Amino acid sequence: MIAQVLRLHETTIVRHIDDYVHKEKLQPANGGSQSYLTGEQTNKVIAHLMHQTYRCSYEIIECIWKLHDVRFSIAGFNKWLHHHGFSYKYPKGIPHKFNEVK
Repeated sequence: MIAQVLRLHETTIVRHIDDYVHKEKLQPANGGSQSYLTGEQTNKVIAHLMHQTYRCSYEIIECIWKLHDVRFSIAGFNKWLHHHGFSYKYPKGIPHKFNEVK
């Protein structure tokens, strides 16, 4: 029934249940990956982003490449931003004839 509701194959559900029961793959200390930036570099980038606003992630990536010689992918850097508490919003549009008075 779970497989039907989630539209997944039965063997996939059985594998997930086995992982949960045996707790093999659900350990929080799975190691993760090492950060590309050191702690000091991370603090400098965060301080810089608090003072400077960028329109796109790739602009920040280029800045980090120039300052710290570290290259991020756009998706990877968006995860980095989210992990460090940053978010972005799309700018609100202004009507074309907003300032015109009739």
